[in-house]
This record gives sequence, C-alpha cells and structure tokens, in this order.
Amino acid sequence: MPNENQKPKLYSLFSNGHLQTIWTSVVGNYTLKKTSKFFFTRTRFKTPDNDFLDFDWLVNKKKTESSTLLVLFHGLEGSSESQYSLAFANIAIENSWSFVVINFRGCSGEINLAPRAYHAGDTEEIDWVLKKIDSIVTADTIFCVGISLGGNALLKWLSMHDRALYSNLSRLKAIAVVSAPLDLVSSGTKLDNGVNGLIYSKFFLRTMKKKAKHKWNQFPGLFDLENVICAKTMKQFDNSFTAPVHKFLNVYDYWKKSSSIDEIKFITSHSLIVNAKNDPIVPSFNVKDLNITSDNVEYWNPNFGGHVGFSSKIDLKKFESQFLWMPRMIGNWFLKTHKTQ
Repeated sequence: MPNENQKPKLYSLFSNGHLQTIWTSVVGNYTLKKTSKFFFTRTRFKTPDNDFLDFDWLVNKKKTESSTLLVLFHGLEGSSESQYSLAFANIAIENSWSFVVINFRGCSGEINLAPRAYHAGDTEEIDWVLKKIDSIVTADTIFCVGISLGGNALLKWLSMHDRALYSNLSRLKAIAVVSAPLDLVSSGTKLDNGVNGLIYSKFFLRTMKKKAKHKWNQFPGLFDLENVICAKTMKQFDNSFTAPVHKFLNVYDYWKKSSSIDEIKFITSHSLIVNAKNDPIVPSFNVKDLNITSDNVEYWNPNFGGHVGFSSKIDLKKFESQFLWMPRMIGNWFLKTHKTQ
C-alpha cells in the first residue's frame, strides 16, 4: 500500500484535486495516445435483450496466448479511448497480459438498440459480460479493474457473486476499483455542488443529453425529453432519464439501490479499493465507514490523486510515465495477490 502521508512529487499546484483530475484526463489522454504503440480490435456481442455490447481487445502483436486477462470497466461516459484505458493497456503489455475494455451501452461511438442505457448499479450487465468472457477466453487467470462508475458496479456485482447470487467464476482471481463513487447519494450531491457542477456535471451532461435525444428518437415517450434537455444537474438528469429508463422510482431510489458502500461487507474475494482523499467528486471515506470485515479487501486512501488522476513525478524524458504510476501499482498488486493465493 502506498504511504498515505507521502505527497506526490509534483509541482505544488498539483496537490489540488481538480488540477490532478483534469491534468491526467486531458494531458494524460493526449500523451498516451501519442506515445502508446498499440491498437484495439473490436468484437460485438449480441445481448440477451437483442442489443449489443462492444468489447475492445488489445491486439497481441506476438500472436501468443497469455495466461492472464485484464478486464476493464470504464467510468461515466468513458470508453476504450479514455486515458485510464490506455494506461492499463500499457500495464497489460508490460506484464504480457491480454487486455479488454468493455464499452458500456452507447459508449462505443454508436447508440445502442434497446430502450435502456447503462447505470452505476448494473450488476446483471457485469455478470453477463464476465460469463461471456469466461466462455470465450483461454486464460487461466482473470483480473478486473473498474473505474469510477464502473468500479461501483463491479464492487456491487462482486458482493453478490461472493454471496452465490451469481454463478461462480473460478478464474476471476482479484478485482481493483479506482475512484469509485461508493455512496452515490453523497457523490451525486457533491458532483453537482459549486465548482463541480460547472466543471464536471456540465461536461458529462453535454454528451449524456445527446445520447438521451437519440434514445428518445428510437423510443418516443420512453422518458420526459423536455425535462432531460432542461436538466442542469446530474441529479435532475438521473431523475428524468436514468431512473425511469431503468425502472427506478426516482433519482434517490436509483442512487440508493445502486450504491456499493453497504455491499462491501459481503465481499470475500481479493479486492482493492483506491480512493484519493482530495477526490473532488467522490467524498473521502474512512475505512470504518466501508464495513470491511474481510482480510481480502484492501483500501488505499492516499492524500492525493484527484478523481482518476494519480499522476506522479514528471520525467521530461519519459513524460508518459507519470500517468502509469497508479495503474502500475495496481498491476503489481494483482501479481502479488495472485502469488499468495
């Protein structure tokens, strides 16, 4: 576990959670797209409800079978093009792992077909994806990493898996989640407040409203389009779109039922939760708040990192390395954890 009291070796302004978040998201994405020497190939799978999901696989230039597969579930409005997807692809290459990014519905560049989208508590979707992967890959070991919204959904799924509410996946050896909004009520509220609403909510709503318009054109009357278009906050959007489309009573019903914070106590599988104390979106939690009772669940709560930021000391010779710091630590945690099993 990283030293919680150790300040990242950055210029002083990068101790700010907003700057760490934006620096990694914007500069990190640009840098990794320029420096990464790999590409993805896409496989489209038909879902049980006659929709589709796009899986983006890291192309193996050596044409050799890997004994380990790393599966990534992205965050809100993310995809295989997100900075963290590129970063973890680099870590997979370093460890000679196979790697795949699961693009949630509507996030692969094409609107999905069913009268639904994706949401933070979609455990049935996670379960279907992992069963599909289990049926098609030959790897002996599967690791999963969930980012932000994808991390919350992955944790919630694992808590149900470990209670035998879903089929056992014996090849899944460990999961890690980064900047997951464990309590969606507090995270959703924080996301809309003050400067967060101007920076993050506005950013997310721009693309989410466009997708909602496409969905309404597919299924007129599925939700109140006027309320969605007029939404100024994530709370209003979730109340007008996410909740009714996915059969929740309202935004609070959606946030409460989809949160993973009360589910973590049921997890017995090897798991790692990484949340920075200066995350501008996700409130910092005390370990006691998480009701962790299993020795197999670790919680890293460094002072710095922002929201999926975690950049390290800038090295002008290897500028991209600053954005691989936390993914590399998580990769090492996977290896260490698997060796002890």
